[in-house]
Amino acid sequence: MLSDPVIRAVMDADGVDVRKLEAELSNLGGKLRERRERKNTHSCC
Repeated sequence: MLSDPVIRAVMDADGVDVRKLEAELSNLGGKLRERRERKNTHSCC
């Protein structure tokens, strides 16, 4: 989605730093994966 030229143009017009947003989303995804893995390994059933 972030590679769509229209989305990038709108975000650029709004002053959004696309690289920073991509890094934040990647970091969030890593945290969610980590949490999901912990939940799955500590499941008793």
